[in-house]
Amino acid sequence: MSAGKPAGFDTALAGIERLFDGHLGRLRQLAAHVAEAAGRGPLTERRIEPVRDELLRWLDEDEVAWGYGFVAAPGVVDGKPRYLFWFQRTGREFRRLQLNFDIDDVNVYDYLHMDWYAGAAQKRGEVVHGPWVDYTGSGQYVLTAAVPVTYGDQFLGIAGGDLLVSRLERRLLPTLKSVAAEAVLVNANRQVVVSNSPRWIPGDRLRTHPLDSDVFSTVAPVVEGSGWALAVPSA
Repeated sequence: MSAGKPAGFDTALAGIERLFDGHLGRLRQLAAHVAEAAGRGPLTERRIEPVRDELLRWLDEDEVAWGYGFVAAPGVVDGKPRYLFWFQRTGREFRRLQLNFDIDDVNVYDYLHMDWYAGAAQKRGEVVHGPWVDYTGSGQYVLTAAVPVTYGDQFLGIAGGDLLVSRLERRLLPTLKSVAAEAVLVNANRQVVVSNSPRWIPGDRLRTHPLDSDVFSTVAPVVEGSGWALAVPSA
């Protein structure tokens, strides 16, 4: 619905889209690098390792980004039933994330059943999941985006990235405040990500999704296929 949209709405929408397009664009590049490596023979860490510098550069140039990396489908990386090549922040430094992939251990990090991985694997499309607390991974309140990595018809895994929600809110709030009305950014699960109004607190869940409701006078999808929306309520 777009009739009577408030001043600043289109500008705010464009700013949000630019942020996510930049984040997803990085993941598409990473997916292409891994697919190219798979085209040169069996996928090994030695073939994946050259993307390290790019991952670290992305983290260094964007404070909203908390982590980036490749998460492999089972058995795709030679000799590795599970495999993750992921770098994240530790204060002002960056480190490779090391997790427990022992499926017989109660504390296993079973990424195969996590929404960000399973969603990208099942739909073979891009996924933006969260906000959520990654208790056993980053330990942070994040948004996780995933882009499927394929070579021919083979699904190799996902290129993923975490955005730290607290920093994302600070980045987006000035944009939403430029809208001449109350405005809220909502994810696919009706969860509030950020708003310019005290009516909604990040983490709140709306009764109905703006894309499926007449409670909102102006609604626009954010990130095609993600189920996210920027919305302004009816007066």
